[in-house]
Order: sequence, then C-alpha cells, then structure tokens
Amino acid sequence: MRQTLHTAPKRYQIQAVRKLEANNGRCILGDDMGLGKTYEALAWIALHPDIRRVVIVCPSSIKYQWKQQARHHAGLRAQVLEGVTPYTPSHNIVIINYSILAHAEWPGGRGRGARPKFPWVERLLQQGPQAVILDEFHYIKNTRALRTKACIQLCRKVPHLISCSGTPIEKSPVEFYPILNLTAPTDFPSFWQYAFQYCDPKRGWRGRGWDFSGASNLEELHQKVQPWMIRRMKCEVAKELPPKIRSVIPVPITNPQEYHHAEEDFLDWAEAHLGKAAAKRASNAIALTRLGKLKQIAAQGKLQALNAWIKDFLDTDGKLIVFGVHHSILNSLHQMFPLAATVSGKVPPKHRPAQVARFIQNPKCRIFLGQIKAAGIGLDGLHQAASSVLFAELAWNPSDHEQAEDRALRIGQHASSVNVYYMVGKHTIEEDLLNILQHKHHVCKQVLDGQALYEDLFTTQHQRRNGNGSKA
Repeated sequence: MRQTLHTAPKRYQIQAVRKLEANNGRCILGDDMGLGKTYEALAWIALHPDIRRVVIVCPSSIKYQWKQQARHHAGLRAQVLEGVTPYTPSHNIVIINYSILAHAEWPGGRGRGARPKFPWVERLLQQGPQAVILDEFHYIKNTRALRTKACIQLCRKVPHLISCSGTPIEKSPVEFYPILNLTAPTDFPSFWQYAFQYCDPKRGWRGRGWDFSGASNLEELHQKVQPWMIRRMKCEVAKELPPKIRSVIPVPITNPQEYHHAEEDFLDWAEAHLGKAAAKRASNAIALTRLGKLKQIAAQGKLQALNAWIKDFLDTDGKLIVFGVHHSILNSLHQMFPLAATVSGKVPPKHRPAQVARFIQNPKCRIFLGQIKAAGIGLDGLHQAASSVLFAELAWNPSDHEQAEDRALRIGQHASSVNVYYMVGKHTIEEDLLNILQHKHHVCKQVLDGQALYEDLFTTQHQRRNGNGSKA
C-alpha cells in the first residue's frame, strides 16, 4: 500500500481498506469526522489501477478538496465538473456535486407519475463508470428527493460503490435505507420490508398512509449492517491521532472578475512604486494594506461556500468555532447564522464571557464566530463545547492561527483530537498566503526547537504562482 500511496496510512485506515477489499469495493465508511474517510476511499481506488472510470459525488463545498486530496495522497488526477449542461469529461476520475447531478428535465411535463430525466447521469453512464464514491451520503436519505433518484440511477449497476458519512443516520433508521439498498440490494431488497421491520410503523394522520419515523429491532439491524459498514470513533483510535488534524478546503470564489481586477490594479501600483523585485515581496505597510484588500475581496467570494460548508457541518451533532479577520465577513456570517455567539474587537471585553457561556451552555447556539485578534488569544472555555475549528479567513502569521486553534485544544478537551479546517479561495492570494504561513512556521520551529524535521503545517500541497501569474 505504501508503494502506491504518497502518504502512509494509519493502522485503522489500513483496516478500512481491507474491509473495502474484502467487500470488493462495496462498503459504507462510517468513521467519525476527521478520521480520514476520503483517504480510505482514495486508497482503495489507488490500489486498483484497473478501475479506470470513477465518479465521486459530494457536496459542492468540498469538490476541490476531493481533487486536491486525490492528487496529494494518491497521485490521482481528477476533473471537477461544473454547470448543469453536461459535457464529456476529459479525465477518468470525475468529481460532481449533488445539486448538478440531480438537475432534472421533464420531457413529458411534471404531472402525476412523470419521470425526471437527469442529463448528467445519462452522460456519466455513457462513460461506463466502474466505481462511484458517494461522500456525505446522508444527502440522499429521502427516497423521494431528486438527488436520491439521480444517485440511484447512477449507482444501480456500478460494480464498486464506496459511501462515506460520519453521520449515516441523523434521526431515524428510515434514512439509512437508500444507501443500504444501493450497497447491499440482496440484503436490503425492499423498502416496505425494511420499514415495517426497523422503523416502528404507525398509521398516519386519520389512518392515511404510514409513519416510518420510529425505530424498532435495532440490535437486529445493527448486526445486519455490520458486514457492509466499518465505523470507528475518535476515542477508539486516539493513540494514532495527532492532537490537531489540519485540512485545507479549496473553493472557487463567486466574484472572480472583481478579484482579478483588484489584483491587476495592485500589481501595477506595486511595480510603479516599489520596483519589480519589491513588488513581488510587497513588503511595506502600504502594500500590506492593499494586499489586505485582496484578502477581503477573496473572503467575500467565499461566503456562499462558507454558508454551504457550515450547514453541512450542522448536520452533525457538534458545535463549530469559526475564525475570521474582517468585521464585514463576520457580520455576513452572523446574518446567515443569527444564533451564533460572537467575539470581535467591537465586543467589549466585559461582554465576551457571556458570549462564550452562551456557546457552551445553549444547545441551540452551535456556532462561535471569533475575530482572530480578539478571540484567538486568552479566550478560554470554547473547548468545553467544540473540537472543530474553521478558518474563514487567513491571518498573516502562523502563530495567530496556532493560538486560535488552541482555543479548542485546552486541558479538559475530551475529544481525541481537534479538527481544524482552512477554507481557501482558489486562484487567490490565499493560496500564496498558505505557503507563506508554512515557511514562517518552519522558520519558527527551527529557531525554537532546533534542527527539527520539516513539519507540514497543512495536510495538502499548495499551488504557487509561476512567472506569468498563472498557477504552477
């Protein structure tokens, strides 16, 4: 396995790949969040180069993360598909999000009994996919939803199906049926049989229909699912986990024209005022101000992706700490999630403990929004409620990030490790800033800890700008 993969697996990840191998690539990866389900799925694909055509279906907010992880961990080149109008992919491994896969046309109208047509599904099936990976498969828990119907059409005859979710069931066993039926149709052939056995059926309102929102015979269901699923929690593999697991989430921005116009203006200004060499360094205070403006524009372009990613996170049971830099970004996020607690430079110090207490104590307050400078240092207690951190924006120094990360990694944190996510705008200054942060981190480690081995601050490799301003 290590000869095939670029990064070595942990022992529990090897167990997952062996489970996939034993099931001939038909398996549910239900590991807890942060344990590396993406890696496990890609590892099995990498071990089978004979499987040439692979479709990865995931939420839109993590499409580019899958592409980056495939390249970084397994050297696999993947193509991200965009838009509702299908075209022929140029790569054997393709990544598509649920919403465009489920874009439907209704040739006979949308009357009763009408059947939708899914153009992307038809185009992908023409390519003859041999394996499908369904990430966050709880997206298809509703058998009547278009995305579920589209996935069923795509997966029904595919020989290898890998399904990933840290929350396979959110409320009741009825949600589990679609993926069980796709994964093991011989063991779970009938919805009605499944529903009457495991969903505690009750007559609907005034005797109309059935209510399958209950649960029954759960131990029997657990035993029946075991051959098809592997699931570990962090506490079970704690010794193999680092205290922090950092992941980079690359996303396209929604305002590329605005960003690139501002970028061109900045480069022209820097060359005229600082000279070509200094322009590349952009090393004085005025240049930093202008670079800060580029950062802010990039962050504005990520708001849609941030909204989608946070909503996906809220499908789990956990709470989330979100850090940003600019007040405008934090304000926008607060408008999206009005129940969030907030600590920024505009919140007086005497009022900040109340915000932390609300985040810890109120079950409806599941998001903490913090400005890195105001909430990243000296603010204790957040670790009592959350073990996940998302950076919506990047600061200039790695120490600022490490201090902010450690709001979730304090004595008394009961989680086995802390998951830290960095959302980065593709083809923006944020990609370059990640490299700068990595270099500064390396320098600091050398000074403070001596000749230590080079340590990657992030779990992915990042593109650098080449001489013509494009991506290397």
